[in-house]
Amino acid sequence: MEASAPSGGMVTSYTYVDTPNPNLVCCICRTPFLDPCTTRTCCHTFCYECIARAIAISRQCPIDRCPLSLLDLGPADPLIRNLVDEMVVECPQRPAGCTYTCQRLLLPAHISDSCEYVEVACSHKGCGKQVLRRDFTRHRHNDESKDEEPAASGHGLEANHEQEATGSTSPSSTSNSVQLEDPLRVENALLKHRISALEGVVNILRHEMQAVKHALGPWYSEDDAGFNSVAPGSGISRD
Repeated sequence: MEASAPSGGMVTSYTYVDTPNPNLVCCICRTPFLDPCTTRTCCHTFCYECIARAIAISRQCPIDRCPLSLLDLGPADPLIRNLVDEMVVECPQRPAGCTYTCQRLLLPAHISDSCEYVEVACSHKGCGKQVLRRDFTRHRHNDESKDEEPAASGHGLEANHEQEATGSTSPSSTSNSVQLEDPLRVENALLKHRISALEGVVNILRHEMQAVKHALGPWYSEDDAGFNSVAPGSGISRD
């Protein structure tokens, strides 16, 4: 299943390996939730961008037509976020030859750091040519080739000593370092995802506390701390 994503991000579409659970599909865009949020008024979940556009057109829930505004939106349950972010997707460069699949939350890191079929800009001054990452090490410039030929013929031994002295690495050692970095990138992406999920939990708890405060009304005391904080003489037990 192929689904479009916000154009502002690096990934413009997702192709899911398995058929998504219908309970995790936004009723507006008909694709798995992206940045899911839940309405506090009727507890329906949508992609944030989808429901924001819908509210801009009509300030009511698309499902039950209840009055709705952006202030009524809150973070979706972390469980929902985890389920959609852990869906397995294909690399968008699959038509070019990349067969990589991963969890959705790891795809941006794959594209920006390791996909061999993504075009990257040449860092050589005055070049700026876009080349595939897999061809980057073979990308040469005419002026570089001319400069290197005499050096290779007349000072081959010196060049080797200089390479050793400066700590230059061979293509095989570079490849090994890249392989070692990949697990670190994956771990870093997972940690960022967990932090995001925890922030969502904190926001939900904060909203729930506000709801409890509003429900207690005059029996709530700002001077006391904890869940059992009630005003003296209210007749409500602190047990």
